[in-house]
Amino acid sequence: KTGAVIYLRAGDIFFESISDCTDCLISSYGEGKKPVICGFRVMTGAEGWQKDEQGIWKLDMSDPSQFYGYKAGYGKQFYGNIGCLYIPEENRILGQSVATKKELKNQYDFFVTDKVKRSELTQDDFKYLYIKSDEKPGAYCLSSGTNGISNMTGCTIENLAIVGFGGHGIQFLWNCTVRNCDIDIMGGSILLGTRSHWARYGNGIELWIGKKPCNGNVIENCQISRCYDVGATIQGPSSQEVHSSDNHFRNNRIAYCRQGFE
Repeated sequence: KTGAVIYLRAGDIFFESISDCTDCLISSYGEGKKPVICGFRVMTGAEGWQKDEQGIWKLDMSDPSQFYGYKAGYGKQFYGNIGCLYIPEENRILGQSVATKKELKNQYDFFVTDKVKRSELTQDDFKYLYIKSDEKPGAYCLSSGTNGISNMTGCTIENLAIVGFGGHGIQFLWNCTVRNCDIDIMGGSILLGTRSHWARYGNGIELWIGKKPCNGNVIENCQISRCYDVGATIQGPSSQEVHSSDNHFRNNRIAYCRQGFE
């Protein structure tokens, strides 16, 4: 996608990700709340919960009849790799993801897999979501284990809300402007890769400094909240030859993240 102008209607929810754009404008039109780029898989009801053992319930994440909402990222790297459980009516995030099924000890603790190496994953590793609950769980929104907006070059992203992704809200930007965006409920999914250490991840905005550093960006007048890890971060395996430059953060508000700015 090069040179596109995309306007999303205010008040609408788009269960999609946006990626791989060059010299594009992505904004909103109309009156009302900002349009939402949403990563939630939304349960259609509580009927899908089945008793697994005493105090433990399981949900078949591969059953499409149990969900509506976000449908992308169903490869084995993301299948069922949710970041959190969310109740929109109460504006409440539930529970804590744990590394093994044996660690399901506290109310609303949940478990999906203990594997972290992509080479070892199968679809079955993310097929079931297990939850500790004294009674049958309800119908929740489940944040998808992927990113909201990524791989953008020379783009302007403005007047949007990005909500409910288990990975990062916005990642991999080059010479972009992000302004007046609301980023909320990010992260918590399992970090999958080549190492064997189990860990969770997820930032609001991440500028990666690797072989092709994410430089030349302006992040301004954004609201970033409830991120599992960092609200806004510049990180990566930088060196003397490759480093961060010309990135500007102005007039942003960051709240209820594990860390505000890194």
